[in-house]
Amino acid sequence: MEKIKQIETSLDLSQDSLISDTKSSAGDKYETSREMIQQDLDRLQRQLKEAQKDQQVLQSIPSLPPTKENRARLGSLVKTETGLYFLSIGIGKVTCLDQIVFVVSLQSPIGQLLLGKGVGDSFTFQQKSHVISAIQQAEE
Repeated sequence: MEKIKQIETSLDLSQDSLISDTKSSAGDKYETSREMIQQDLDRLQRQLKEAQKDQQVLQSIPSLPPTKENRARLGSLVKTETGLYFLSIGIGKVTCLDQIVFVVSLQSPIGQLLLGKGVGDSFTFQQKSHVISAIQQAEE
């Protein structure tokens, strides 16, 4: 994943900055600089963990066993009268083949509503009622 490579590169640069940061005559300035670099490192490490979790989710989709019932789950493309939803990781709105697809995680509010639903089931999201007209699984 390109995002992981970018975060790792940023981590390396921040760690190099922390190591090369030498104590200047102004002690407070040095401490502030080191603290800011450390905060950047902490933020980047959190981002890296999240990106790695997302990568694991994406890699697990093709290996999901088929189910007898066609229910919305990880890797499902769910069609409603108001749009298409792909249950995966939370990316947001994506245009694919001139069609808008909302790529949502199972932990998102709409992901929670879609999970386990079947064709013909309805749900309410943002005070609007939606009916599922089709579900396609990733392995199909």
